[in-house]
Amino acid sequence: MASLIEDAFVPSASALSDLKEVLRACVSKEGRDSNDNGDCVETQSHSSADTDSLPYVLVSNEDGVNSPGLITLVRSLITDGFCKVYVCAPQSVNIQIGVSDTKKRTLEACRVDFDGAIAFEVTGTPVDCVSLGLSGVLFPKMPSLVICGVSRGLNCGFHIFSSAAVAGARQAFVCGVPSLALSLDWKEVDIHEDELDLAARFSLPLIRAALVASQNGHLFGEFFLNINMPTPFSQYKGFRVTRQGTSRPLFKWQVLPSPKNPFGIGSCKQTAIGLRVAQLGLAASAVGAARRANSSLKTIEVESVAGSANGCDMSIHKKKHHFQVEFVEMVGDGDGTSDIEALQDGFVSITPLGLRGDCNADVLKIVAEWIGSVIQADPHQLL
Repeated sequence: MASLIEDAFVPSASALSDLKEVLRACVSKEGRDSNDNGDCVETQSHSSADTDSLPYVLVSNEDGVNSPGLITLVRSLITDGFCKVYVCAPQSVNIQIGVSDTKKRTLEACRVDFDGAIAFEVTGTPVDCVSLGLSGVLFPKMPSLVICGVSRGLNCGFHIFSSAAVAGARQAFVCGVPSLALSLDWKEVDIHEDELDLAARFSLPLIRAALVASQNGHLFGEFFLNINMPTPFSQYKGFRVTRQGTSRPLFKWQVLPSPKNPFGIGSCKQTAIGLRVAQLGLAASAVGAARRANSSLKTIEVESVAGSANGCDMSIHKKKHHFQVEFVEMVGDGDGTSDIEALQDGFVSITPLGLRGDCNADVLKIVAEWIGSVIQADPHQLL
């Protein structure tokens, strides 16, 4: 049977060849730059006419405008001096809900202080931030490139479908702007600042090359790039152009004993009082859930409500079941060509991603035959 993954997106051979040549040139230039101490001084001495002609880069992320990954990347871009920088990032962490965009709600954008960049924090998701940043209503000029990152934690395999960083880069690509998603395999403990600096410096040649390619109108017509960097980055072995793998996070669920309710919601005889206490309890639960958003341990409450349909029942009974989910490990893959395997081997994984989610001809044929058999078995049911 044909795979649902292998042919969903395959960049053309010429596009992959161009990408590999760009990456080789980047690595070669990075080596030359590291031996030339005068480069940093030279890039800082742009004339006014030069800076007016510099391209603009829009930076967003999923970890919030104050995250170390975004701050380090933006500072590196400003110091290097080959582009001007816009920042449009979420006001807070948006890892869980960031793959969506906000509808039917007013967004707020507030200017934030960021030396050398025009920066805004937005009460929306990364997709909102990228869309707003490219709309022309927030910034005076259209960016030539969008970067989402540097994100805390890897974005590989099936995880990209729920990754807010990848969603932001995808939104830029949908809008016709070349984009990169940058992620660092950040562990639960605080990462050393030097690791972030190294990752940001590694990204600079790629960003320069991406800007040149975007201005020349080639390379990024078919795909955007999902780039994952290993830790410790000081020991990285090089880069690999990889495919999107099939890895996925494995979670373990545990049933927790329900805590005793000090307010005695079930014994309330007055409907209004019971509802008010229930609302207070739900509000407290929401605050606690927000506080735990960054933890690998998360407690989920599943609430069942018993009562009459017309709301006249004088006794309200709410029973809550408590569960805790814990990340265990990443599972899947194993042929040595995937994104996560490159990371595990100490390489930077560079994965071209497309927009089309359709499958190959064999899979389409299988689905067509299956639908035909369903209709033939019960033709009236589907009419």
